[in-house]
Amino acid sequence: MPARQGQGIGSALMQAALHRLEAARVPGAALVGDPRYYQRFGFAARAGLGCAGIPSDYVLSRGVTGAAPVGDLDLHPFFTG
Repeated sequence: MPARQGQGIGSALMQAALHRLEAARVPGAALVGDPRYYQRFGFAARAGLGCAGIPSDYVLSRGVTGAAPVGDLDLHPFFTG
């Protein structure tokens, strides 16, 4: 909700998720999102990373305990209609 933005809730959730991925020794993570927001967490667009129907600037990945993932992402059917 807009009234809750800017309070650090999203950042805290992302940091918690990254810590859980690190504890689970996950090599890397990928997502679709606004690069201006997610770059602060180390996510970036990468050559060889994509998702059908999504501009490549918004398909991001980062390494967690290994290399940042590349390849084609599949969206959950919820997001594809």
